Amino acid sequence: MPEFLANPASCHAMIGSLGITEKYLQHSYGGGDDDAATITVRDLEFGIEVVLGMSMLFVYTFRDQLRLNYCFNDGSEEPSNIQTYLDQTLRVLVEELLG
Repeated sequence: MPEFLANPASCHAMIGSLGITEKYLQHSYGGGDDDAATITVRDLEFGIEVVLGMSMLFVYTFRDQLRLNYCFNDGSEEPSNIQTYLDQTLRVLVEELLG
């Protein structure tokens, strides 16, 4: 809508949670009684397209590790601003989670 596009892009990342990804993805597949090969999932990565300049920060766990995935449009944000946001996020997590 034109009214939406006329507004400036948000300067803060939208935060989304994927939660505990093991609810949707197993650590391994196959290896049943029919001697099928077992496929082990060692890592999880995903991406999204950021078109309107609004950044997204996804929080989730996989294999008992807290993971953060920051998605942004480098045509809308300066690399130094992105690095500042990530540094601030890291600082808060370290202070709050590790004391």
